[in-house]
Parts: sequence; structure tokens; C-alpha cells
Amino acid sequence: MPSTLRLSSLLVAVVFLTLSVGAWAGERIGIYTGSFDPPHVGHRSVVKSMKERFQLDRVYVVADRLVDYKPEMQSLQDREAMVRLLFEDDSSVNLLTPKMERHLGRGELWDVYRVVKEANPDAELFGLMGTDTFAWYSSVPASNRVHGVTLLVARRASDVDHFVPATLDGDPVKEVGLENSSVSSTKIRKAIREGRAPADLPRAVYRYIVEHGLFFREGCSDLLQ
Repeated sequence: MPSTLRLSSLLVAVVFLTLSVGAWAGERIGIYTGSFDPPHVGHRSVVKSMKERFQLDRVYVVADRLVDYKPEMQSLQDREAMVRLLFEDDSSVNLLTPKMERHLGRGELWDVYRVVKEANPDAELFGLMGTDTFAWYSSVPASNRVHGVTLLVARRASDVDHFVPATLDGDPVKEVGLENSSVSSTKIRKAIREGRAPADLPRAVYRYIVEHGLFFREGCSDLLQ
């Protein structure tokens, strides 16, 4: 066989093997948890950055179920509705499915990781969290944590106090920068209460907030006029 033909055959075999391995490897799925009270363009930017940097096929955006740390938070139903509106043009962003919800238990962070992993056993999972959440998550008993999840720890430029190791329970931990880190849900809520339409809220999300009277002491449906 001529050498050029042997080389061509080898290249075809390599391409076939590469495509086959890619098919066997499963999806790369991100899990982004938070209060999303309300969800804003900074959250959308984080998801976009995650998808591009880590070549994610899908991202689950999961609003916190346990809100004891912030009792004035809007209802889960409202926060999920706003998340849907924030990502309505991106079919790769999902909420938890009804089946996942049924098996979610208390809704702790490890419960979220567990149900996503059970639903996608062949996927490579990436969980995004801030440094405060990582400090808490790394302090809980190792038996609670879900193994096989690469943790992406978002550190703000002003955060110099938290140490982030390279691994946790043998799983990789990667620090990632935050785009639009100046966007603040606290400032957005303040602007809404003052009757101003925040620039960092898509109009569909702001319309939902106004129509449902969220964050207002009284209904302010005329703000959209």
C-alpha cells in the first residue's frame, strides 16, 4: 500500500475514533445555583461565560429552595418564572425537570447535584458557586458532598480572604472570574422600590416584576407606561 494511502487510512481511523469517543463521553453540563432574586443580566453573562469557557452543552439554573438565610425572598414560583424569562432565547438553559423535583429532598446544594447526576449519569458535571458558598460546602461532611462534580468557584476582585484549593475530595476546583460583577441584586431591588427600571434587568423580567407586584410595598403597574 502506498504511504500516502496508508496515511489517509490512518487519518480516517483517528477521526472516526475521536468522534466515537466524543459520543461515548456524554454531555458537559453546568449547574448554576443561587437566589436569583431577581435574575439579571449578570447571571446571564455568567452562564454565557461558563458555556464558552468550559464548552458546556447545557446548563441547569436552579433557584435556592432553602431560604432561611433571607426570609423576605420572593417565592420559588416567581423566581423560577423570572429565570425562564431571562433565558427564554437560550434552549440550552434548563430548570430542573418535574422528575428531578420529586427526588430533590430538602433541596440542599448536594441534593441538586445528586438529582442532576442521576438524570445524566454519563455527563461531565460542573457546579458554579461563589467563594462564600464554597467555604460552606467544603466544610460540610464529605459524605454529604457529591463526587464527580468539577467545582467552578467565582471570585470577585474584592475578595482576597478566601482560600480556594485545587481539589476537593479528589475532584477539580477551578477559580473563574466574574463578568458584570458590578451588577447587584440588592441595588436592583432598591431601584425597583424607588420606581426606577434598572438597566440590568431585561424588559421581560421587569414586566413580570411589575405585573406581579414583586419587591414593591404597593402595586405599581403604571411603571411600564
